[in-house]
Amino acid sequence: MQLLRNPKWLIVINTLPLLIVFGIFGDAYQIIHSQLTPSQLQNWQIYGGILALLGFSNLMYALYLIYTKQDIHRSYGIFAIFAYAIFMFFYLENEGKIIPFSIPRWMLPGDMMRYLGMFLMPTMAHGLFVLIMGYTPDPSKLKARGNLAIALMTPFLTYMFFAVFVSLWDALFWGGEQFVFFIGGVMSCTFFLFFFIRGLYILTSRKSTFWRENSILWKLPIALIFPIAGLVLNEKLAGDLIGWGLFGDFSNPLFYLIAILTGAIICQPDSQSHIGSLARFIGLSLTFSYTLYFFLVFIPFMPLGVMALLALGAGLLILTPVMLLFVHGGELLDEFNFLKQHHNPYILGSLFLLLTTMLPLTIVMSYMKDRGDLNRALDYVYEPNYFSNEKPKVRTHVLSRVLDNINDNRSTRNNVASQTPFLSPLYNALVLDRQTLSRDKIKNLKEIFLGNRRYNYRPVLDRPVAEGIGRARKVDISNVQKTSNFDEKTQTWRTWIDLEITNNRTRQGEYITEFELPEGAWISDYYLWVGDEKKMGILAEKKAALWIYRQITSEKRDPGILYYDGDKIGFKVFPFSRGEVRKTGFEIVHKEPFDFIIDEYTLTLGEENVHVFNEPIYAQNESVVYIPQNLKKQLPKSDIKPYYHFILDCSNSVSHEQGQVEEYKKQIEDIVAFNKATSQNAKVTLTSAFTKEMNLSDDWETTFLQEVNRTGFYLERAIEEILIRSDENPEIYPLIVVLTPFMKRMIIPDDFSHLKVFYPENDFFLVVNDANELVTHSLWNNSVVSNRLYQDGKPLLSWTDANNQTFLIPDDDEPSIVLNKKPNDFYFDKEQSISTWDAALQLEGLERHHKRTPENADSEWRQMVRSSFANRILTPFTSFMVVENKAQEAMLMKKQREMLNADKSFDVAGGDEVRRMSEPSWWMCLLMLLGF
Repeated sequence: MQLLRNPKWLIVINTLPLLIVFGIFGDAYQIIHSQLTPSQLQNWQIYGGILALLGFSNLMYALYLIYTKQDIHRSYGIFAIFAYAIFMFFYLENEGKIIPFSIPRWMLPGDMMRYLGMFLMPTMAHGLFVLIMGYTPDPSKLKARGNLAIALMTPFLTYMFFAVFVSLWDALFWGGEQFVFFIGGVMSCTFFLFFFIRGLYILTSRKSTFWRENSILWKLPIALIFPIAGLVLNEKLAGDLIGWGLFGDFSNPLFYLIAILTGAIICQPDSQSHIGSLARFIGLSLTFSYTLYFFLVFIPFMPLGVMALLALGAGLLILTPVMLLFVHGGELLDEFNFLKQHHNPYILGSLFLLLTTMLPLTIVMSYMKDRGDLNRALDYVYEPNYFSNEKPKVRTHVLSRVLDNINDNRSTRNNVASQTPFLSPLYNALVLDRQTLSRDKIKNLKEIFLGNRRYNYRPVLDRPVAEGIGRARKVDISNVQKTSNFDEKTQTWRTWIDLEITNNRTRQGEYITEFELPEGAWISDYYLWVGDEKKMGILAEKKAALWIYRQITSEKRDPGILYYDGDKIGFKVFPFSRGEVRKTGFEIVHKEPFDFIIDEYTLTLGEENVHVFNEPIYAQNESVVYIPQNLKKQLPKSDIKPYYHFILDCSNSVSHEQGQVEEYKKQIEDIVAFNKATSQNAKVTLTSAFTKEMNLSDDWETTFLQEVNRTGFYLERAIEEILIRSDENPEIYPLIVVLTPFMKRMIIPDDFSHLKVFYPENDFFLVVNDANELVTHSLWNNSVVSNRLYQDGKPLLSWTDANNQTFLIPDDDEPSIVLNKKPNDFYFDKEQSISTWDAALQLEGLERHHKRTPENADSEWRQMVRSSFANRILTPFTSFMVVENKAQEAMLMKKQREMLNADKSFDVAGGDEVRRMSEPSWWMCLLMLLGF
């Protein structure tokens, strides 16, 4: 153990952790520095300078010792313990002056004091070991029992000393007692740990015949009994009292299994056999990373362990990882010394390193496999390929475990003790890119792939499609103005909508509304008055902006936000005090005049018959075409005909497969008999979690029996595929009919409005309900419109481009946009200037292309977000947002970077919690482990 005096340890144990500390605090400073007062900024400089000086001194001392080939002097141990302990004391005393309580905790990367203790404690622990090694040059000349006796008496003597000292201090002095008591506590803990670990060091050296021959007496409790008791106490006692493990979640059975295996190997007597010694060396090496892991986890709790000895000796369990590390390391060293007589020591050292890293590498590989199964499931659901019938290779038992892990981590995110130290942030980083999944996504994946029962589908019969948001308002628009200007150069209207919003509530309120824009109109700017300042909106990634909005509103600050919610635009402003009037507004860029409706107000944007467009307007790369209103009046009507497309449920809803086939056949025959013309070209899609499309004339009955499985009825995927592919034959369109024995198990979204542009022919689908009746559902509102069997399609117009491609567009008084499928390149020519409206049109084409082929979502999503930023156009993936101060803006930019670097399917970590306790980056934890 004298190797601990090698000066290279100072770089690993002090310099690297300090760099991590400066990284964590530097990250926090970049966010909050604009909200700090001059005195608080000065405190950052003082404490940062002191810590930097301590770290620099340590590094220079290490380099000097390495250069002069000297070992660390024992006096360094005293310096390391007290210098860093005093620094942490004064930091804790003045933490409110460094990070004031006015700073919202969600802006910080976590519990800063916890991180400081976590990464400085190894230096203090190493200083203690140096002190012990320095004063124990030859353990064979010392007695273990004497050192252990002194250590065990220390808590009692400390209690007696402080009981007397407190009364004397109060009588003779005034003030400063906190610092004195702190130093006394540090001295007491150091004194105890010095003699306790020194006694263990002497004991594990095993020079005494008695201790060598009766090693089971001290090995069994330290290596087996205490570790198991500690795991049980942490899980059972602490779990019963406070709901989670006191020091972390170690409830996984593998912790107990490896603890038993480690203890059994350590308790094995020495083998004089070469083979037996090698086998024991392999076992000790394989489990050493487990022992090292718990040593790193419990380093910050060593002082607590000393104090806990007063509580019926429970502190021994906290100190067990320290004791076990010495015992485990001593056994390894003995086996190494024995084996090196027969083998090359460098080969043995390499074998030790390989075996020690096997357990961590196995964990990492397991996490990466979990990520693979999760990503395949997410890709299938949220980035699907609508033109492929290939089923994803998802191991459902693995997916179930992964989703449970994510859900548990979400529900206990604010409780650090409920997570597994180091492993939880590593899992979060490798599997989730340090983000999470929303509860809705977790529920959806379980229903689709695991067949979990779904009872939340509650249609309302004969309910008309709702108009607007249909709610009584308490925070209303009290005044609205519009200013329209036509840009002759770009042939585009720019209209500002200026609003005054009044809170009519008797308490604080929030303004919430939503509105629609016609095709060819986009929001290009936004502002909100915050106090006496007019602040322009920041265009940011949508999920990051919504997360920031939720955090800010929990602090009752002043955010405003505009974002796409399906085919509508959500608009929120917060807060409004009683009777308060606030001003806000946004700019709309559009080609033609239109009537804009927001709440109870209708405004005509632009001027009628001033600028009329009679020709189609192509985007720069001809990928998308704008069809103006006047041109639509000249287009011929379409004569497209419907055909039946049946969706058959073959999920776990189907209990009697053969009987269900006969039931489906009878239902199809009845529907076909009602309208035989519509039955021509009829198709069938067999649907569980997966889909298989066939012609009705094919032998779908046999295939049905092969496709029945225990997954959920993923109706959403079947309908989306039909809608997306509905334009493959421009002469017919699908009339969707859903057949299922159990409607309540249909996995279906609130609406399919995001796909409206691909299916202009109709706005409903049919379902055979539990009473064997056909009901008509709206595609865009997921409500039951009527009980009619068949409804005529919507009137359509036919437009043919220069390449003789025919497109169907709605026959209405609004402009239309057509996605030209021929060009596959969606780009912005950087060398050619482009107007805001032209850029918006091209972005619309990219967004529609993304909806049609979401399997390329990651690259196209990032391209679309960045193009939205560059051209300042609101898209479904971005959001205009006004925040109150620079700190909120910095936090928004940080969250945005995280989201753009993560998988598109993930959600912002802490997305539906008000506050989140983060962990250090996984690479920081891995760096510490690998460095050690």
